[in-house]
Amino acid sequence: ARLVRGWRLATARRPEEPELDVLASLLAQARTGFASDPDSASELLEVGMHPLPKSIRETGEISPVELASWTQACRAILNLHETITRF
Repeated sequence: ARLVRGWRLATARRPEEPELDVLASLLAQARTGFASDPDSASELLEVGMHPLPKSIRETGEISPVELASWTQACRAILNLHETITRF
C-alpha cells in the first residue's frame, strides 16, 4: 500500500502491476543489501541537507535498514521519467 501511495503521489496515477512488481523487488533487494551491511544504511541516512530527526534516531521508531530501503524505493519513484517530466 505504501508503494502504491508513493507512486500515486508522484505520478498522479496508480502503478501498473509490472511497475509495482519492479518497485517491490527493488525494496526487497534494498532490505537484503542493507541488512547484510547496516553501515551502508547509516551512511546513506547521513546524506542530505538535514540530519535524520532526533526523534527517529533516539526512539528507534524505524530501523536504519528499513528507512534506507524505503529511501531507495522513493528515489526510484522520484527519478522516473514520468515524474520528472509531467505535462
